Amino acid sequence: MSTGKDTVVTSQDSLVSPLSWHNARTAIYRVSKPDETADYAVSLDGGQPKKIVDVTPSAGLSAWNY
Repeated sequence: MSTGKDTVVTSQDSLVSPLSWHNARTAIYRVSKPDETADYAVSLDGGQPKKIVDVTPSAGLSAWNY
């Protein structure tokens, strides 16, 4: 339901790009810190984020040249 107000779904240290939508109710985000780089999923319906997979750090979208 759209209320026109921003809502914090989750917060976590070291959040970085990419952030994407898996479906209409689930967001995927990346955490990158010295001891971990991993993708997590969080539901707009609540609950704790779930770690999906460990990944290799990358430069992110800001490093792409067009």
